[in-house]
Amino acid sequence: DAGRLGLVHTPLPLLEAADVVLLTTRATLPAISAARGWSRDLRERFTAIGTAQHLGLLLIGPGHTFGAGEVKDVLGLPLVATLPWDPRTAQAIHLGESSRRLTRGPLARALHAGAAAVAQLAQENRARLVADHAAPVKVHP
Repeated sequence: DAGRLGLVHTPLPLLEAADVVLLTTRATLPAISAARGWSRDLRERFTAIGTAQHLGLLLIGPGHTFGAGEVKDVLGLPLVATLPWDPRTAQAIHLGESSRRLTRGPLARALHAGAAAVAQLAQENRARLVADHAAPVKVHP
């Protein structure tokens, strides 16, 4: 978690070195509007350093106001994972409470699926980096 973007100490070098960077936003107009500029800036930055495929979208509450496809298209990022809008369960997790809902509810299932999607993307990105560095170098006389 790199925190909110745009603050004085945003760890851009850490983001640039990461296997996966997810721009996380809710599916509401104010959130999407705020994320739009950052998605453009991050795409440009990651494209310039050759790691655009490391960047993706984590969407909270698709269908709440806007669908996942709409948000993905507006932000120009591949959708990696979604989480349901579930403030009650999120608050319980935040407070360290325990219940069956935290381990078996919709948010828990989405977190597990999202973690698997992120792990898969990280593995693909690492394999791509290894392959890129292992490619033979052609020397012209």
